[in-house]
Amino acid sequence: MAEIPTVARRYAGALLELAADAGAIDAVSADVEQLAVALAGEAGPLLRSCLFNPSFTHDERRGVLDSVAARLGLNDLTTRTLRLMTRKGRLSSLPGLISAFRELADARAGRLNVRVRTATSLSTALADDVRAALTAATGKDVRISWATDPTLLGGLVAHVEGKVFDASLRARLDQIRHNLLNATEPAVA
Repeated sequence: MAEIPTVARRYAGALLELAADAGAIDAVSADVEQLAVALAGEAGPLLRSCLFNPSFTHDERRGVLDSVAARLGLNDLTTRTLRLMTRKGRLSSLPGLISAFRELADARAGRLNVRVRTATSLSTALADDVRAALTAATGKDVRISWATDPTLLGGLVAHVEGKVFDASLRARLDQIRHNLLNATEPAVA
């Protein structure tokens, strides 16, 4: 994961605190998600060009920003933060603000984002068991992004707070192979 710039973290922290004071964390979180979708969507390249390209004037960028904010129905706190970033020449930090805001809001709410890879798609019951085990192990509400990776052969690999927990059949077979190849005593039949 790429490092989030300090300036983006500062804007995200300030926005989160303002939202908390106004009782609008959910609304601002929804705004942040809408902005992420807009920047990544079909019109994303054009939108990023208009907002982040310094060849556009402050007024032109502000016009685009106001239009996007109105179209998305953004909360006043979110819109004012984006206008401030535009005025200060920091709008290019918006992708970092989105990432940092997500992290800070999740931490504040006691949520943890976990990536889990499995060899095949899990049944709902098994996925719920994995979620319950991760929740019990971390003591936090767990949001899981699932991916399938047939090279695992079986089991799963979980990425939790920068740590990797590999309970895959592939890892176990690799460990057995390593142990057999590096054994100091001959195998007994």
